Amino acid sequence: MTLTTLPKGLQAFVPEDLEAMRGILNETIETGINSALTEQISSEQFAYVVNNYHRQGFPIYVLKRRGEVIGFVWVHSFCWGGDACRHTGETVLYIRKDHHGRGAGVPLARAAIDLARCHGFESIVVWVLEGNDASLRIAKAMGLERWGYLPNVARLGDQPRSVHLYGRSLLPP
Repeated sequence: MTLTTLPKGLQAFVPEDLEAMRGILNETIETGINSALTEQISSEQFAYVVNNYHRQGFPIYVLKRRGEVIGFVWVHSFCWGGDACRHTGETVLYIRKDHHGRGAGVPLARAAIDLARCHGFESIVVWVLEGNDASLRIAKAMGLERWGYLPNVARLGDQPRSVHLYGRSLLPP
């Protein structure tokens, strides 16, 4: 399968995109519902994670508008279950706050499906913190169904948060 349906402005990340990507990730911490991160991630930490996934050949893409990174997506092996889950892709998707509600999330999410298929994943999953309605809408736009619910497994500050796992098969019917 080749990538033919990617949205305009979506391109493979380059090292120069890392700081903009990290900034987008770090701004999600303020909301308490968009990310399980509780502290700002450093440039070194973020570069380590992204470069590790890149070395493993996982698809990492940025969405640019007017030359600026406004979002990013990557798909890596589902982190639970080790090698047994290597055929399931886990999606990471973030949109810059000033572009929330402006139509960037759904095309980026649909691109994640194509990226996962091209990488050979047989299914795809996303984690959504309870209360993150925007991510829930994006998961539904990806055609994902709720596969799991983990009550109060996350704590952001002194607030317990439940986590939903959404997924779908990527195999032909």
